[in-house]
Amino acid sequence: MKRTKDILILIFTLIVIAAISYGVFLFFFVQKKYAEKETNHIETNVVGTWLFQSSTDDYIKRHQLIILEDSTYYIFSKTNGGGLLEKGYLPKNDSLVDEREFKYGIKKIDTNILEIENHHDFFGDYTNTYKKRHYYHYKDELNKRLKIDSVRHIALGWWKVTKSKFPIKLPNYSGRFGTFTLQIKTDGSATFYLENYLDTIVSYRYSIKENGIQFNRGDVVNSGTKMSFIGDSIMHLVLDRRRPDTLELKKIFKLN
Repeated sequence: MKRTKDILILIFTLIVIAAISYGVFLFFFVQKKYAEKETNHIETNVVGTWLFQSSTDDYIKRHQLIILEDSTYYIFSKTNGGGLLEKGYLPKNDSLVDEREFKYGIKKIDTNILEIENHHDFFGDYTNTYKKRHYYHYKDELNKRLKIDSVRHIALGWWKVTKSKFPIKLPNYSGRFGTFTLQIKTDGSATFYLENYLDTIVSYRYSIKENGIQFNRGDVVNSGTKMSFIGDSIMHLVLDRRRPDTLELKKIFKLN
Protein backbone atom coordinates (compact mmCIF):
# COMPACT_ATOMS: atom_id res chain seq x y z
CA MET A 1 0.00 0.00 0.00
CA LYS A 2 2.77 2.37 0.96
CA ARG A 3 4.62 1.53 -2.28
CA THR A 4 1.52 2.41 -4.33
CA LYS A 5 1.21 5.72 -2.46
CA ASP A 6 4.85 6.57 -3.13
CA ILE A 7 4.42 5.82 -6.82
CA LEU A 8 1.37 8.11 -7.00
CA ILE A 9 3.25 10.90 -5.24
CA LEU A 10 6.16 10.49 -7.69
CA ILE A 11 3.83 10.61 -10.70
CA PHE A 12 2.09 13.70 -9.34
CA THR A 13 5.44 15.40 -8.72
CA LEU A 14 6.59 14.66 -12.27
CA ILE A 15 3.34 16.05 -13.67
CA VAL A 16 3.76 19.25 -11.65
CA ILE A 17 7.39 19.65 -12.80
CA ALA A 18 6.37 19.03 -16.44
CA ALA A 19 3.57 21.59 -16.18
CA ILE A 20 5.89 24.21 -14.67
CA SER A 21 8.54 23.54 -17.34
CA TYR A 22 5.98 23.85 -20.11
CA GLY A 23 4.68 27.08 -18.59
CA VAL A 24 8.19 28.58 -18.44
CA PHE A 25 8.89 27.44 -22.02
CA LEU A 26 5.59 28.92 -23.23
CA PHE A 27 6.28 32.22 -21.44
CA PHE A 28 9.71 32.69 -23.02
CA PHE A 29 8.46 31.53 -26.42
CA VAL A 30 5.67 34.11 -26.37
CA GLN A 31 8.05 36.79 -25.13
CA LYS A 32 10.53 35.95 -27.89
CA LYS A 33 7.83 36.05 -30.55
CA TYR A 34 6.53 39.32 -29.15
CA ALA A 35 10.04 40.79 -29.15
CA GLU A 36 10.59 39.65 -32.74
CA LYS A 37 7.30 41.19 -33.74
CA GLU A 38 8.24 44.44 -32.00
CA THR A 39 11.70 44.45 -33.59
CA ASN A 40 10.42 43.82 -37.11
CA HIS A 41 7.33 46.02 -36.93
CA ILE A 42 8.55 49.39 -38.21
CA GLU A 43 6.69 51.85 -40.37
CA THR A 44 7.33 51.23 -44.06
CA ASN A 45 7.84 54.92 -44.82
CA VAL A 46 10.82 54.93 -42.43
CA VAL A 47 12.55 52.32 -44.62
CA GLY A 48 14.97 53.77 -47.17
CA THR A 49 17.89 56.18 -47.54
CA TRP A 50 18.05 59.34 -45.43
CA LEU A 51 20.56 62.10 -46.19
CA PHE A 52 22.04 64.27 -43.43
CA GLN A 53 20.67 67.82 -43.32
CA SER A 54 21.82 69.38 -40.04
CA SER A 55 22.85 68.76 -36.44
CA THR A 56 22.87 70.72 -33.21
CA ASP A 57 26.45 69.38 -32.80
CA ASP A 58 28.92 71.15 -35.11
CA TYR A 59 31.17 68.04 -35.24
CA ILE A 60 28.47 65.85 -36.80
CA LYS A 61 27.99 66.26 -40.55
CA ARG A 62 27.60 64.53 -43.90
CA HIS A 63 26.13 61.27 -42.64
CA GLN A 64 23.91 58.91 -44.59
CA LEU A 65 21.33 56.71 -42.85
CA ILE A 66 19.88 53.56 -44.46
CA ILE A 67 17.04 51.63 -42.77
CA LEU A 68 15.92 48.17 -43.97
CA GLU A 69 12.58 46.36 -43.64
CA ASP A 70 14.01 43.94 -41.05
CA SER A 71 14.61 46.95 -38.73
CA THR A 72 18.42 47.03 -39.17
CA TYR A 73 20.07 50.38 -39.90
CA TYR A 74 23.46 51.59 -41.15
CA ILE A 75 25.10 55.02 -40.88
CA PHE A 76 27.92 55.94 -43.25
CA SER A 77 30.08 59.07 -43.01
CA LYS A 78 31.51 61.07 -45.89
CA THR A 79 33.90 62.89 -43.54
CA ASN A 80 35.96 59.74 -42.85
CA GLY A 81 36.35 58.84 -46.51
CA GLY A 82 33.03 57.01 -46.89
CA GLY A 83 33.30 54.37 -44.17
CA LEU A 84 30.64 52.64 -42.10
CA LEU A 85 30.24 54.68 -38.93
CA GLU A 86 27.61 52.70 -37.07
CA LYS A 87 25.00 49.97 -37.42
CA GLY A 88 22.25 48.55 -35.24
CA TYR A 89 18.50 47.95 -35.18
CA LEU A 90 15.18 49.62 -34.41
CA PRO A 91 13.44 47.79 -31.54
CA LYS A 92 10.50 50.20 -31.92
CA ASN A 93 9.43 53.07 -34.13
CA ASP A 94 10.77 55.63 -31.65
CA SER A 95 14.29 54.32 -30.95
CA LEU A 96 17.53 52.96 -32.43
CA VAL A 97 20.02 50.69 -30.68
CA ASP A 98 23.61 50.47 -31.94
CA GLU A 99 26.15 47.64 -31.60
CA ARG A 100 27.17 48.90 -28.16
CA GLU A 101 23.53 48.54 -27.06
CA PHE A 102 23.41 52.34 -26.83
CA LYS A 103 19.92 53.71 -27.40
CA TYR A 104 18.96 56.80 -29.42
CA GLY A 105 15.58 58.39 -29.89
CA ILE A 106 14.12 58.56 -33.40
CA LYS A 107 11.26 60.82 -34.44
CA LYS A 108 9.53 61.04 -37.81
CA ILE A 109 8.61 64.69 -38.39
CA ASP A 110 6.82 63.96 -41.66
CA THR A 111 7.20 61.58 -44.62
CA ASN A 112 10.43 63.31 -45.67
CA ILE A 113 12.09 64.42 -42.42
CA LEU A 114 13.54 62.23 -39.66
CA GLU A 115 15.30 63.21 -36.43
CA ILE A 116 17.69 61.18 -34.31
CA GLU A 117 18.15 62.39 -30.75
CA ASN A 118 20.84 61.70 -28.17
CA HIS A 119 20.39 63.20 -24.74
CA HIS A 120 23.10 61.31 -22.84
CA ASP A 121 25.90 63.57 -21.63
CA PHE A 122 28.62 60.94 -22.05
CA PHE A 123 28.09 60.75 -25.82
CA GLY A 124 26.93 64.35 -26.20
CA ASP A 125 23.53 66.00 -26.40
CA TYR A 126 22.40 66.58 -29.97
CA THR A 127 19.67 66.17 -32.56
CA ASN A 128 20.45 65.14 -36.15
CA THR A 129 18.01 65.89 -38.95
CA TYR A 130 17.80 63.73 -42.10
CA LYS A 131 15.86 64.11 -45.34
CA LYS A 132 14.58 61.10 -47.28
CA ARG A 133 16.08 60.47 -50.70
CA HIS A 134 13.51 59.18 -53.16
CA TYR A 135 15.77 58.44 -56.13
CA TYR A 136 17.94 55.31 -56.34
CA HIS A 137 16.99 52.12 -54.53
CA TYR A 138 18.18 51.99 -50.92
CA LYS A 139 19.32 48.34 -51.14
CA ASP A 140 21.52 49.16 -54.13
CA GLU A 141 22.83 52.15 -52.18
CA LEU A 142 23.60 49.95 -49.17
CA ASN A 143 25.52 47.42 -51.29
CA LYS A 144 27.49 50.26 -52.85
CA ARG A 145 28.33 51.81 -49.46
CA LEU A 146 29.35 48.47 -47.94
CA LYS A 147 31.65 47.83 -50.92
CA ILE A 148 33.21 51.28 -50.45
CA ASP A 149 33.69 50.56 -46.75
CA SER A 150 35.52 47.28 -47.50
CA VAL A 151 37.80 49.07 -50.01
CA ARG A 152 38.48 51.79 -47.45
CA HIS A 153 39.57 49.22 -44.85
CA ILE A 154 42.16 47.86 -47.27
CA ALA A 155 43.35 51.35 -48.22
CA LEU A 156 43.92 52.55 -44.65
CA GLY A 157 47.56 52.66 -43.57
CA TRP A 158 51.03 53.44 -44.94
CA TRP A 159 51.95 52.86 -48.60
CA LYS A 160 55.30 53.32 -50.32
CA VAL A 161 55.88 53.59 -54.09
CA THR A 162 57.81 50.61 -55.44
CA LYS A 163 57.27 51.06 -59.20
CA SER A 164 56.69 54.05 -61.51
CA LYS A 165 57.59 54.81 -65.13
CA PHE A 166 57.60 58.62 -65.15
CA PRO A 167 58.08 61.51 -62.70
CA ILE A 168 55.00 61.64 -60.48
CA LYS A 169 52.46 64.48 -60.59
CA LEU A 170 50.14 64.80 -57.58
CA PRO A 171 46.51 65.94 -58.05
CA ASN A 172 46.17 69.74 -57.95
CA TYR A 173 49.77 70.25 -56.80
CA SER A 174 52.69 71.74 -58.70
CA GLY A 175 55.93 69.94 -59.48
CA ARG A 176 56.93 66.38 -60.29
CA PHE A 177 58.55 63.89 -57.97
CA GLY A 178 60.47 60.65 -58.12
CA THR A 179 58.66 58.87 -55.30
CA PHE A 180 56.50 59.31 -52.19
CA THR A 181 55.07 57.51 -49.17
CA LEU A 182 51.32 57.83 -48.65
CA GLN A 183 49.45 57.61 -45.36
CA ILE A 184 45.66 57.14 -45.62
CA LYS A 185 44.07 57.85 -42.24
CA THR A 186 40.80 56.84 -40.57
CA ASP A 187 39.70 60.48 -40.17
CA GLY A 188 39.36 61.04 -43.93
CA SER A 189 42.75 62.71 -44.47
CA ALA A 190 45.64 61.52 -46.63
CA THR A 191 49.25 62.71 -46.48
CA PHE A 192 51.88 62.37 -49.19
CA TYR A 193 55.50 62.41 -47.95
CA LEU A 194 57.37 63.58 -51.04
CA GLU A 195 60.62 61.75 -51.80
CA ASN A 196 59.87 59.88 -48.54
CA TYR A 197 60.92 62.82 -46.34
CA LEU A 198 58.96 63.45 -43.15
CA ASP A 199 59.24 67.24 -43.46
CA THR A 200 57.99 67.43 -47.07
CA ILE A 201 54.28 66.75 -46.87
CA VAL A 202 51.21 67.45 -48.99
CA SER A 203 47.84 66.95 -47.28
CA TYR A 204 44.48 66.06 -48.81
CA ARG A 205 41.00 64.98 -47.85
CA TYR A 206 39.97 61.78 -49.56
CA SER A 207 36.79 59.98 -50.56
CA ILE A 208 36.74 56.31 -51.52
CA LYS A 209 34.85 55.38 -54.69
CA GLU A 210 33.85 51.94 -55.96
CA ASN A 211 36.83 51.83 -58.33
CA GLY A 212 39.08 54.59 -57.06
CA ILE A 213 39.82 57.37 -54.62
CA GLN A 214 39.21 61.10 -54.88
CA PHE A 215 41.77 63.50 -53.38
CA ASN A 216 40.55 66.98 -52.41
CA ARG A 217 42.90 69.83 -51.66
CA GLY A 218 41.31 73.04 -50.39
CA ASP A 219 38.35 73.92 -52.61
CA VAL A 220 39.76 71.99 -55.58
CA VAL A 221 38.42 68.49 -56.22
CA ASN A 222 40.28 66.21 -58.60
CA SER A 223 38.34 64.22 -61.19
CA GLY A 224 39.15 60.93 -59.51
CA THR A 225 42.09 58.57 -59.17
CA LYS A 226 41.91 54.95 -60.23
CA MET A 227 42.83 52.55 -57.45
CA SER A 228 42.95 48.76 -57.23
CA PHE A 229 44.58 46.16 -55.00
CA ILE A 230 46.39 42.85 -55.24
CA GLY A 231 45.56 41.24 -51.93
CA ASP A 232 45.88 43.57 -48.94
CA SER A 233 49.50 44.62 -49.47
CA ILE A 234 49.82 45.90 -53.08
CA MET A 235 48.05 49.01 -54.37
CA HIS A 236 47.89 50.28 -57.96
CA LEU A 237 47.24 54.00 -58.48
CA VAL A 238 46.73 56.11 -61.60
CA LEU A 239 47.00 59.68 -60.30
CA ASP A 240 46.75 61.49 -63.65
CA ARG A 241 44.34 60.15 -66.28
CA ARG A 242 45.96 62.36 -68.93
CA ARG A 243 49.25 60.59 -68.27
CA PRO A 244 48.28 57.04 -67.31
CA ASP A 245 51.31 55.89 -65.33
CA THR A 246 50.21 53.06 -63.05
CA LEU A 247 52.08 53.41 -59.77
CA GLU A 248 52.63 50.36 -57.62
CA LEU A 249 52.70 50.84 -53.85
CA LYS A 250 53.46 48.35 -51.11
CA LYS A 251 51.93 48.53 -47.64
CA ILE A 252 54.45 49.30 -44.91
CA PHE A 253 54.18 49.78 -41.17
CA LYS A 254 56.42 52.79 -40.66
CA LEU A 255 58.11 55.55 -42.63
CA ASN A 256 61.86 54.81 -42.80
